[in-house]
Amino acid sequence: RQDSDGDLSPPRGGATESEGKKVLRMSSGLTAGVMKPDEIRRQTEEAKRRHREQLDSTADELTGKGAETIYRDKSGKKISEELHKKLNDKHRLKKKRRAEKPQELEWGGGLKQKVDTEQEKDELYQLSQQPFARYDIDKDLDHELKEKRHWNDPLAAAMEEAEIVAAAAATKKKKDKKKEKKEKKGKEEKNKAEDDAKEEIALGPEAFKKPKCPHPMPPNRFNIQPGYRWDGKIRGNNYEERWFGARNVKAFYEQEAYKEHHAHM
Repeated sequence: RQDSDGDLSPPRGGATESEGKKVLRMSSGLTAGVMKPDEIRRQTEEAKRRHREQLDSTADELTGKGAETIYRDKSGKKISEELHKKLNDKHRLKKKRRAEKPQELEWGGGLKQKVDTEQEKDELYQLSQQPFARYDIDKDLDHELKEKRHWNDPLAAAMEEAEIVAAAAATKKKKDKKKEKKEKKGKEEKNKAEDDAKEEIALGPEAFKKPKCPHPMPPNRFNIQPGYRWDGKIRGNNYEERWFGARNVKAFYEQEAYKEHHAHM
């Protein structure tokens, strides 16, 4: 048909800034819609440049540049930098102690038994790697033969006595070392307690006081105090209030019955 239009589809292509029409932009400053990678890269750099220029032109009082750091405690009160560091060091030490891996206990034997078992396994493995027939005396076998005690050895008694003396000396040395370590630990704990007491006196009890809830506590059966983060709003089903009300009503009726009973006597 010659009188009909060749293409009845709507015009395609979005509006551009060169055509003088309004261009839709996102909050990031980029043009909305499908774009080529080069165009996305160019618009991203342009948005970053505009953001930097805006920050440079803004006063430091509004951006907070170069402002002094304000330190606060748990209750929101302003404190000094020195006090903030001390409180943070104590909190970091407590957190580190909680995160320490607990001691792993092994059942069925102690450390010596475990070492002996490992040595026995190593010896069995070494024996399994050796040939069945042993013609020469190697270093391990020579050491094993030397360690053997014979009943007719004239030096056996002297060797046993020397071993007993060495064992007694080692035991005494171990006890002295343990006692010295215990005394050193006691002195460190005593000095630490004295330092903490001096620090508490210098900083005041308010610095180490646990925060409490500022809102009045509603009555409950177990007299449980609310946490310091509670905002004072009751979000329950008022069970505690109904429980106290029922108890008071019961006590009232019991008292009235008691009065009435004694009035007719």
